[in-house]
Amino acid sequence: MQRSIADQPFEDGRLATLLGLVGILMGFAAAAAGTWIAYGQAGSLVPLPGGLPAAESQVVSIYLVACGAMTAFLGGISIYRAQRS
Repeated sequence: MQRSIADQPFEDGRLATLLGLVGILMGFAAAAAGTWIAYGQAGSLVPLPGGLPAAESQVVSIYLVACGAMTAFLGGISIYRAQRS
């Protein structure tokens, strides 16, 4: 008896691939936002939420680019691992 696709929705790594694509897109968006802050608002202070003091735009942009690069890298690893298995 053959099982339908509805019975096994994510057995073949489709969920990991989808989450990897989302991770790559979010990583690139964070890196682009960090670049935009670095070039578009150079020399200004960026207000932070939760009562934290304002930070310099260079610090915020470095953080966003680093986190974005790491997220995109992990998304790529997720896609690679999903296709291997």
